[in-house]
Amino acid sequence: MNYSRNPLKFNVGFLLSQPVGTSREIHFDIPDLDILPEITLAQFKGTAQVSRTSQAFLVQCDFQAFTPMECVRCLDTYDQMLHTNFNQVYVLDEEMGDETNLVLSKDANIDLEPLACDYFLLEVPISPVCGQECKGLCPICGENLNKKKCIHFTGEEPAVPQGRLGALLEVALREETQPKR
Repeated sequence: MNYSRNPLKFNVGFLLSQPVGTSREIHFDIPDLDILPEITLAQFKGTAQVSRTSQAFLVQCDFQAFTPMECVRCLDTYDQMLHTNFNQVYVLDEEMGDETNLVLSKDANIDLEPLACDYFLLEVPISPVCGQECKGLCPICGENLNKKKCIHFTGEEPAVPQGRLGALLEVALREETQPKR
């Protein structure tokens, strides 16, 4: 059962009396999900498989969602697909686990929201790019080269303005257009 305020929270009390090895798969399909203030997810989908062990529950999650990002090349906003999977053990009693395990609450609810937030944040790219073909911005006038060509780009090579800083700008443009190694 999912709770409307926290759709990543569910009850596993029905598995407490089941034999070891019993498992259930819980499906998630949430249109919009705000996980704390750090990340907003859309089209959140995935599964959590909960398996009963002798003294714990093993939760195996596989989630994907989209989050709005800003491209570092052209500064346009786009939807970045994120995918994560993780495993977590929930022990029945504090004395049974170690520092990596979580303790199952007394009401037998498991809340995956904090874990999902942490794992999705790990998947956010450091330098998000809307696409490999993104041309970025003109280093001279700032025009988005994906949308239209500016007067500074007449072909593949940028046209360098003349003047006192023309030579310096030419070096900067050459470095900007060189492929990264």
